[in-house]
Amino acid sequence: MDLLQPEYNILAKAGSSFGFKHSEESKRKMGEASLGRRLGSKHSEETKIKMSEVRKGRKYSEETKRKMSEARIDYTVQVLDLKTGTQNTYASINAAARALDIPQPTISSYFTRNATKPCKGRYIFTKIGK
Repeated sequence: MDLLQPEYNILAKAGSSFGFKHSEESKRKMGEASLGRRLGSKHSEETKIKMSEVRKGRKYSEETKRKMSEARIDYTVQVLDLKTGTQNTYASINAAARALDIPQPTISSYFTRNATKPCKGRYIFTKIGK
């Protein structure tokens, strides 16, 4: 396709969206569609109520209860800020997330994936204790 350079091809490279520009109307629609995600609410109140109702009355095995309890144990988190060179210790993942203005799941997944690259290109997290 690249060699033929047909007139009707609006993209600079075949098979790539490089060079494509969204219209203002498309940008507006995409912005409206992502509004809930950006504000942290992915589900309507009605959907949240339905999901809650489904979970009510659920019985968990003792092993499952133990695993959920262990998963809730919070760790002391040491954070090295590569931008400022400072190192801080926080009492929990949640405390670190609040202080750094980073979503808590971002820090949790950093540990789950055993990440070695700095988070957001800036922070290196280390768990201390259990």
